[in-house]
Amino acid sequence: MTSIDYNRNDTISLCMIVKNEEKYLERCLKSVEGVVDEIIIVDTGSTDQTTKISEKFGAKILEYQWNDDFSSARNYSLKNAKCDWILVLDADEELDSQSKDKLREAINYDTGIVNFLYIIEELNALKLQYPQARLFRNHAGIEYNYPVMENIYKSIDKYTQNGKNYRDYPIYINHFSFEDIEGNAERFIRDSGMIDNTLNNSLLPHNDSVYFLLKQIYYYRFLNVEPQRVLELINNVFSLVQQIQYKDLVFEPAILYLNIYIIDYLFQIEKIENAKQIVENALKFYPDSLNLLYRFFRLELAMDNYEEGVKLLIKCQNLIKNNKYHKFEFLALDSLVSVINSYLIEFSHQGYDIEELTKDLENEQREKDAF
Repeated sequence: MTSIDYNRNDTISLCMIVKNEEKYLERCLKSVEGVVDEIIIVDTGSTDQTTKISEKFGAKILEYQWNDDFSSARNYSLKNAKCDWILVLDADEELDSQSKDKLREAINYDTGIVNFLYIIEELNALKLQYPQARLFRNHAGIEYNYPVMENIYKSIDKYTQNGKNYRDYPIYINHFSFEDIEGNAERFIRDSGMIDNTLNNSLLPHNDSVYFLLKQIYYYRFLNVEPQRVLELINNVFSLVQQIQYKDLVFEPAILYLNIYIIDYLFQIEKIENAKQIVENALKFYPDSLNLLYRFFRLELAMDNYEEGVKLLIKCQNLIKNNKYHKFEFLALDSLVSVINSYLIEFSHQGYDIEELTKDLENEQREKDAF
């Protein structure tokens, strides 16, 4: 790894790309007041009050001709940042108020290059939690890749040959992406087209292809694309997924929740066997995922496999009791716990011996461990 000078008094540049963000930008910039040393805003063509709001917070505003390439715009912001660390936010996000004090702690990271911060997003009354590389050193070797779904993962890989130098850090960024339903539809259409272009015009590694294809399925679901077309894409992705080991990828959390979206979609269109195939494969990588186990339970019920379904609920209950569920699980744990407990009570009333089934599962686990 290239030598870097470490300093306890390191500074932070907030880097953003924006266009017509007057609805949200002030909330975002207020959230980092007093904790960043510089604000770099790359404006790709705003016609509203975005520039005035940026000026109010003392931002350095850079005009940028949009060229259908998010990485290009992101990298332009990085090139103009003068501080030691880069914090990346979008206009429809804010640094959680309880995380402000932790930002300085996070850059006290002598051996590290990147902090993955937790994005918190609400969708259909559920809260999602997933880490992204949002706080990283201002270093010439770190840059964004891909026109859409841009990320710095390739850069991270370059600097992890001699040991891991990135980490998850308990700083939370609230993402309000579903406040603007109409705007989301436009963004989904735009990003879906850009994903198609990227897949058609780039030689992507298998791991990246899976990530892009999974995200495309996510967009297709919300854009109400013909189910048969979505199903064909799901089958193609599933064959790819079986060729890779994505457990240790830096975008593992995104893979997990995108799998969950796909399973829900297949359940919705009553493709139960397809959904079961995918959930069983995903559980090989994420055996401690409450969300996957719960969805497996629903699939077993749909196939009238009630006892197997009850066993899956008991597994969920044990993971919750022992605090062993996947660390990137959705935040709406209380809701999921309530649903699982309600089902277990209902099955108990139907005559299932929950205690005996729990013992059977424990014995099965002991036998596996012994083997």
